[in-house]
Amino acid sequence: MPRYAGRPELLLCGLLLGGCATGTPPPAVATPTASAQAPPTATWTPSTTPTATTTPTPTFPADALVDADGLNLRAGPDTMHPSRDVLLRGTPVALEGRSHDDRWLAVRSPADDRGWISAEFVTLRRDLAGVPTQITPTPPPSPTPTAIPMDPSRPLVLVPPAVAQGEPVLIRLREPGAERVVALLDTVEVPLHRLDGDRWAGIIPASPDIAPGQQPVYLTVIRPGGEAVPMTEMLTLRDGHYPEETITLDLEQTPERAAWIDPAVRDGELARLTELTRPVGAERFWSGTWRAPITPTVSSLFGGKRDYNAGAYRGRHSGLDLRARMGAPIRAPARGRVVLVETFVVLGNAVWLDHGWGVYSGYGHLGEPRVAVGDWVEPGDVLGLAGASGAVTGPHLHWEVRVAGVPVHPARWLERDVGFAP
Repeated sequence: MPRYAGRPELLLCGLLLGGCATGTPPPAVATPTASAQAPPTATWTPSTTPTATTTPTPTFPADALVDADGLNLRAGPDTMHPSRDVLLRGTPVALEGRSHDDRWLAVRSPADDRGWISAEFVTLRRDLAGVPTQITPTPPPSPTPTAIPMDPSRPLVLVPPAVAQGEPVLIRLREPGAERVVALLDTVEVPLHRLDGDRWAGIIPASPDIAPGQQPVYLTVIRPGGEAVPMTEMLTLRDGHYPEETITLDLEQTPERAAWIDPAVRDGELARLTELTRPVGAERFWSGTWRAPITPTVSSLFGGKRDYNAGAYRGRHSGLDLRARMGAPIRAPARGRVVLVETFVVLGNAVWLDHGWGVYSGYGHLGEPRVAVGDWVEPGDVLGLAGASGAVTGPHLHWEVRVAGVPVHPARWLERDVGFAP
């Protein structure tokens, strides 16, 4: 095969310069005359290689830094659910908007997630005056409990019919001619309240310590003349999956903290609060879902079992701990009457409200109460200022809700109207 195979340009050049492969001489070429000029020789000009340009990496606009160990990025202001992400301490955020009262900031994270965070837990690196005020999104509507028909064949209903340990349950009953109704779950007894005619309702707590599974709710209907009619409805109890915590206090360096885990002190405070919150009033003062008393960023969950100093004291966390700056306002979540303003060793400066129907809410570790016993408060009224009084290592709010003396999960009151009785 010719050595130019596959290279036509070389084959053509070979034919012009070397003739055929058979050796046949090339045809004679006429010699040019002297007057003939050779064609100008093309001059090769090296091409200029374009210089590569570097596109600058955009700098993230760190308008503020997160100043909390974990700050929830939320779908909107004053909403506890859903939480879109958790931003760690030191995370930079870009400010895209603010609420009209500057309590909430619309931000973008370095991961390009967008949402709202509390302005209380950031260090600003940009003047808020240049951040536009945004119309805050409407929080997702709280689910309205579905009205369960109360027909003659099923006059007794529980709403919801299944709850976790440590949650409240609404009991609704239709019973013509009843003069009094009492309900019992485990060891807790509460009266039901007449709504109108033959309709009754009341709230009973499922204790955090009640056994999961099917639990009977016993009712006793007292008719005119004293006749007692028993009724039973089964309640499904789910495991609350409450965590277990081990807490060690250095009593050698801080001997004054020994009172924090003294069983006599702690049990005495618990007995005081149980006595305060056990009475069940006939009138319900609140309506609708509650609002959070402060930015709902949780630092310690409800219901966790706690072991202090290897068995020196064992107990259960009876509320939610919410992060708070010193001096931040603590607001009433619902209408109620102030029934206690007192200083405790463990709970510190505390305020407690009676909301009716045996529902009470408490606010601990305050720096300064701003209400007095007997005051009536409406949602949003300031109860006091956040502080670090009592058994704490830093400022926060201990928020507690009790029903007939039993602690229940405070978050449930933010998610639905627990007392909804159509």
